[in-house]
Amino acid sequence: GRIVRDKRIKEIAEAWRVIQEKHSDTRLMMVGNMEGGDSVPEASIDMLKNDPRVHLVGFQMDIPRYLHAMDVLLLPSYREGFPVTPLEASAMKLPVVATRIPGCMDAVIDGETGLLVEPRDAGGLSDAMERLLADRGLMKRLGENGRDYVLKHFQPERIWDALLEEYKTLFRKRYSSFSPGHGFS
Repeated sequence: GRIVRDKRIKEIAEAWRVIQEKHSDTRLMMVGNMEGGDSVPEASIDMLKNDPRVHLVGFQMDIPRYLHAMDVLLLPSYREGFPVTPLEASAMKLPVVATRIPGCMDAVIDGETGLLVEPRDAGGLSDAMERLLADRGLMKRLGENGRDYVLKHFQPERIWDALLEEYKTLFRKRYSSFSPGHGFS
């Protein structure tokens, strides 16, 4: 992902401050490049960079490898179209903590495949993380439910078939007056 203000890195840093004090065995891994233009507050970046339990691994192509190393995926974004990252995590049986915004609410079912928190709420984010850290059974159940949800609703073949049908419909509407040998009208 992109490490920018819209992805709520500031809230992650604030929530991490709470989590790392209470759970000395936890680690935070952030995958993605820091981008300009929508930069993260310098204090948040400094705090994360100077914590030996935070791993800023930069842009990566082998996403399954990094998801496999995680217990929970965090996506406390301010805005999303339709986020693929939580679906990828769910497919790998990872519970997801995301914000209650359009896009994330379509990819995460609160209390079933993950936990949704209010946007801009670092306390809610740390509470959700603590809830999962305290209840490994819940973490496992959410992860398994997430995988089932993705397999049922987001198989690429189903999406491709639906897109093909839409293209056929649009083609028929656009070229309904086409007759071979006479060109388009």
